Amino acid sequence: MLDRAPQTFDAKDDATAWLSAKRRLIEYDEWASPVERRTQQVARGLSLESYAHQWLEDRV
Repeated sequence: MLDRAPQTFDAKDDATAWLSAKRRLIEYDEWASPVERRTQQVARGLSLESYAHQWLEDRV
């Protein structure tokens, strides 16, 4: 499954930075697919409030 950007970017540099961060996670073997991340969150018993805060932070 693809890991899509949270929004379109105003500048190419912003998109490049986002992509670089994702590549860094892959390089350090820390990247997880969106499905895996959701599964991990459910397994940890993440509350809706915590999930919402995390989701909002990730969209910035």
